[in-house]
Amino acid sequence: MPLISTGPISGSSDDTVRFSHDVDIAAGNLAVSGSISGSAVDSIFFGSDVNIVGGNLAVSGSIKVGGGGAVFNELGSDADFRIESDAEPFMFFLDASLNRISIGDSENDPEATLEITNASDGGVPLLQLNSNDTDKIAVDINAANINVNVLDITADAVTSANVIDITADGLTTGAALYICTSCKSISCYINYIG
Repeated sequence: MPLISTGPISGSSDDTVRFSHDVDIAAGNLAVSGSISGSAVDSIFFGSDVNIVGGNLAVSGSIKVGGGGAVFNELGSDADFRIESDAEPFMFFLDASLNRISIGDSENDPEATLEITNASDGGVPLLQLNSNDTDKIAVDINAANINVNVLDITADAVTSANVIDITADGLTTGAALYICTSCKSISCYINYIG
């Protein structure tokens, strides 16, 4: 039978709370200082606060949080957060001590605030951005840099492809590349083939 609670459920510091059926906590709080574990075929549903101090939440089934948001590491501890995919153990990794995030095929410390790395056999682009709002900028970079490059591309391995490839077949009065510096503007049409 499922466990349904509208009041608080608590466990002592050394206890482990185990469920073999669905758990539905609709209005109460679940406070456990030990561990919580669920079986492989069951789910745990939380509609209110869950407080786990010094223990683990281990569920082989699914976890569903409804009626509110989810906050991880509320205390601001040096505790990393990791999501695995089928082939990547660090598909999403948040390094708490460095305040950095890595996505993809990377198992070391992230080298930037956000680092994205794909596998050599990924078979898809590293990053794809699709902007469908026709009157808004697709990518907006606001840089406070003073003495370092804002955009730095190193492509020393490229031999027969283009480092930057711009296609803008629908242009009428605009430009494929527009550069403005020190109140002087330059419109560039690069390698135009009519």
